[in-house]
Amino acid sequence: MKRLLVKIHRYGSLCFAIFWILQILSGVLLVFSREFDDAVVLGASSQLVSADAMERVRERIAREGGSAGEYFISGGLAGQVDILGEDKSGKLRVWRVEGADGRIERISAWSDPWWDLSIARGVLLFHKSLLAGPTGRIIVIASGVLLLVNMLVGLRLVWPQKGRWRAILFPKRAASPIASFYTWHRFLGVWILPFGVIMTLTGLGLLFLPSLQRVTGSPAELPEQCEAIHGDVQQHSSARAVERAKQVFPNAETVVVTLPSRSNICYTVQMRQPGEWRRAFGTTRVYVDSRTYSVVSAWDAVEAPASVKAVTALYTVHSGEWAGMAGRLLAVVMGAAFLMLMLMGIRLWWSRYRLKMRGSTKVGGLYANGN
Repeated sequence: MKRLLVKIHRYGSLCFAIFWILQILSGVLLVFSREFDDAVVLGASSQLVSADAMERVRERIAREGGSAGEYFISGGLAGQVDILGEDKSGKLRVWRVEGADGRIERISAWSDPWWDLSIARGVLLFHKSLLAGPTGRIIVIASGVLLLVNMLVGLRLVWPQKGRWRAILFPKRAASPIASFYTWHRFLGVWILPFGVIMTLTGLGLLFLPSLQRVTGSPAELPEQCEAIHGDVQQHSSARAVERAKQVFPNAETVVVTLPSRSNICYTVQMRQPGEWRRAFGTTRVYVDSRTYSVVSAWDAVEAPASVKAVTALYTVHSGEWAGMAGRLLAVVMGAAFLMLMLMGIRLWWSRYRLKMRGSTKVGGLYANGN
């Protein structure tokens, strides 16, 4: 049985190593990708974008044959705002609005082509789907499941007899290079395994987020009162809709404003309240009628059921945001440790393979076949 588990762990790792390494690298980059995009790539300022400036940009997009669908904070530096909408060709584009005068600093793609994506958006899509659409998403799900299985198999292989945990958790200097690689590979794997299991499970959960939201009753759908009838949609002032939402949640920050459309007469104002785990994009929502600016309904994320909070927490835990800056830094360090673990495993396999090719059977007390 142990020999079979060794082969599963070894060759499973070798076959999927490239996918796991890419996932780790993109995940590490993703932790601070929004700040990097804002500060380094765009050199953005902290000057807030005024409501009037947003309206002017929306009018400019409309004059050029496009239409704005929503606007949202960048999630990086404070004061940065993006508008998501369609250009005159019908493609989804993102307009970065800068400063009180509403300058358009950048126009980028939302999903394709990949070379026209912003850094933050590109890293996110790569992490979720390898920039390969539904096929890439399936690959990411499969590799995530196999990574979870592989970690548990690895734990089973190194599980010591009673009284030997100290030797694994605090290893001594090994007698040979291969024995040293094995000892430290085992040591690192045992220490970071709980983190790896949590990150993999939450990552898989995020790939099925819409389904989980439906099951738990999260506010994923518009209220029935917001359904447009007879083309009575109006877009007068998103600023007024935000002001109305602020009356419901006066201490909340506005993070996303979805504009009325042909099928929706409401402004959807998404907000972040004090007490929500999410660093930037809270999940509190207020639906405001575009004709009367009355509140149709509101969703208080702080008072949400535990099941809904658990689903919302998937991203918070996966990204390290649950512990603020310290948690995000911990996510980067643990990601780097997992990358080192995989590279050590590949190096260990290569060293044993070379010895096997030379006919060596035993080095430093460890057999070349891993038993």
